[in-house]
Amino acid sequence: MRRTLDLALAEASDERLLGAWVREVLPNPDVGRLRVVVEVGPEVDPDEVLGLLNAAQGHLRAEVAGAIHRKRTPDLMFQVVPRESGAGSREP
Repeated sequence: MRRTLDLALAEASDERLLGAWVREVLPNPDVGRLRVVVEVGPEVDPDEVLGLLNAAQGHLRAEVAGAIHRKRTPDLMFQVVPRESGAGSREP
Protein backbone atom coordinates (compact mmCIF):
# COMPACT_ATOMS: atom_id res chain seq x y z
CA MET A 1 0.00 0.00 0.00
CA ARG A 2 2.90 2.37 0.74
CA ARG A 3 4.28 1.78 -2.74
CA THR A 4 0.88 2.42 -4.36
CA LEU A 5 0.51 5.75 -2.56
CA ASP A 6 4.13 6.68 -3.23
CA LEU A 7 3.65 6.08 -6.96
CA ALA A 8 0.46 8.16 -6.93
CA LEU A 9 2.37 11.06 -5.34
CA ALA A 10 5.18 10.68 -7.87
CA GLU A 11 2.62 11.11 -10.67
CA ALA A 12 0.93 14.15 -9.08
CA SER A 13 0.32 17.12 -11.34
CA ASP A 14 0.96 19.57 -8.49
CA GLU A 15 4.70 20.17 -8.22
CA ARG A 16 4.41 20.72 -4.45
CA LEU A 17 3.65 17.00 -4.11
CA LEU A 18 6.44 15.78 -6.39
CA GLY A 19 9.09 15.97 -3.66
CA ALA A 20 6.87 14.20 -1.13
CA TRP A 21 7.11 10.49 -0.44
CA VAL A 22 5.33 8.04 1.81
CA ARG A 23 7.51 7.10 4.77
CA GLU A 24 5.06 4.59 6.24
CA VAL A 25 1.45 3.49 6.36
CA LEU A 26 0.22 2.56 9.82
CA PRO A 27 -3.02 0.89 10.86
CA ASN A 28 -5.21 3.04 13.08
CA PRO A 29 -7.01 1.54 16.08
CA ASP A 30 -10.16 2.08 14.01
CA VAL A 31 -9.90 -0.72 11.43
CA GLY A 32 -11.41 1.44 8.69
CA ARG A 33 -8.56 3.96 8.73
CA LEU A 34 -4.89 4.13 7.88
CA ARG A 35 -2.41 6.79 8.95
CA VAL A 36 -0.17 7.75 6.05
CA VAL A 37 3.08 9.47 7.08
CA VAL A 38 4.35 11.62 4.21
CA GLU A 39 7.82 13.16 4.24
CA VAL A 40 8.60 16.47 2.52
CA GLY A 41 11.75 18.48 1.94
CA PRO A 42 12.58 21.78 3.65
CA GLU A 43 11.50 23.83 0.62
CA VAL A 44 7.86 22.80 1.06
CA ASP A 45 5.35 23.94 3.69
CA PRO A 46 4.07 20.80 5.48
CA ASP A 47 0.68 22.42 6.18
CA GLU A 48 0.24 23.23 2.50
CA VAL A 49 1.07 19.64 1.53
CA LEU A 50 -1.37 18.34 4.15
CA GLY A 51 -4.11 20.43 2.56
CA LEU A 52 -3.23 19.09 -0.89
CA LEU A 53 -3.25 15.50 0.35
CA ASN A 54 -6.61 15.95 2.04
CA ALA A 55 -8.01 17.48 -1.16
CA ALA A 56 -6.66 14.51 -3.17
CA GLN A 57 -7.91 11.90 -0.71
CA GLY A 58 -10.61 10.59 -3.06
CA HIS A 59 -8.10 9.99 -5.84
CA LEU A 60 -5.58 8.41 -3.46
CA ARG A 61 -8.25 6.12 -1.97
CA ALA A 62 -9.17 5.04 -5.51
CA GLU A 63 -5.52 4.12 -6.13
CA VAL A 64 -5.50 2.10 -2.89
CA ALA A 65 -8.79 0.41 -3.83
CA GLY A 66 -7.23 -0.79 -7.07
CA ALA A 67 -4.31 -2.31 -5.18
CA ILE A 68 -6.12 -4.14 -2.37
CA HIS A 69 -8.81 -6.77 -2.21
CA ARG A 70 -11.20 -5.70 0.52
CA LYS A 71 -14.88 -4.96 0.58
CA ARG A 72 -14.24 -1.44 1.83
CA THR A 73 -11.29 0.83 1.11
CA PRO A 74 -9.93 2.34 4.33
CA ASP A 75 -10.07 6.08 4.96
CA LEU A 76 -6.68 7.77 4.81
CA MET A 77 -5.46 10.15 7.50
CA PHE A 78 -2.33 12.07 6.55
CA GLN A 79 0.56 13.21 8.70
CA VAL A 80 3.20 15.36 6.99
CA VAL A 81 6.69 15.49 8.49
CA PRO A 82 9.91 17.20 7.40
CA ARG A 83 12.51 15.00 5.74
CA GLU A 84 15.21 13.94 8.16
CA SER A 85 18.55 15.56 7.42
CA GLY A 86 20.81 13.33 5.38
CA ALA A 87 17.88 11.26 4.11
CA GLY A 88 17.66 10.53 0.41
CA SER A 89 14.59 10.99 -1.70
CA ARG A 90 12.38 8.00 -2.32
CA GLU A 91 12.99 4.68 -0.59
CA PRO A 92 13.04 1.52 -2.70
